[in-house]
Amino acid sequence: QHTMDDSWLPEPTAAMQDGARFEASADVLELHRLALERTARGGGSLVNGEEGLGRSQAPPRLPRGNDAHHCVADEGGLARAAAALRDRAHAALHTGPWREVPAVWREAYMFAALHLAQADRPAASRDAALGLVRTLDLGLMLGSSAFRRELLAAVESIERGGELGGVREEV
Repeated sequence: QHTMDDSWLPEPTAAMQDGARFEASADVLELHRLALERTARGGGSLVNGEEGLGRSQAPPRLPRGNDAHHCVADEGGLARAAAALRDRAHAALHTGPWREVPAVWREAYMFAALHLAQADRPAASRDAALGLVRTLDLGLMLGSSAFRRELLAAVESIERGGELGGVREEV
């Protein structure tokens, strides 16, 4: 059993925390709080390969509709908060011309993708691992440079951890 600390957790950027300028700042801060709580309880780190939620636990139910932005600090709370922020950022990134979307939405998408993949580790199957890589890959494609290093390290961790069954594939 590894002793956990919060060193794997990236801090939200200043722009993401600015409630006066970024309408999803409360979602970002809630997601970060849930990730810190999970780490304090001994949940695993995506980047260094430590185990998080056990494979025997049922996957969390993702939110629908208005419930997506109201998460609780239970085992599925991290996944729900990450999915809600990812979905909100995805919608913002696809509502107009690419150049007109504020960069903070790209940062929020990356932040959410990293935490969503973290909440689903370790992957229960090869297909689930490919889904995690896809989540992280979309974070890299749709995001900015804010959390690029962390997302790349997370993909490498999945590959090193054998969750892909020893086969490297393009997603």
